Amino acid sequence: MTYSNMRALLSAAPSSAQTVVLTVQKNGGDTALTCTITGAAQSGSDLTHSVSFAAGDTINLKSSSSATAATTVVHIGLQGVVLSP
Repeated sequence: MTYSNMRALLSAAPSSAQTVVLTVQKNGGDTALTCTITGAAQSGSDLTHSVSFAAGDTINLKSSSSATAATTVVHIGLQGVVLSP
């Protein structure tokens, strides 16, 4: 399966010059599929990158924030496409 078109929505903006970065991980390693949300924004997207997963691969979502970004609820959407054998 290939995942792409990542969209993220925070319940509260990070504030001022603070940043929240969301990264899709494959088998514990970061991929290029990321979303960065900064300042007064509550949403962001990565409509450029994609990552393919095979049977047995693991998918995780890593969240990191700048030192004083507020704790928030994160909603994530990914588009998945099943690859033909």
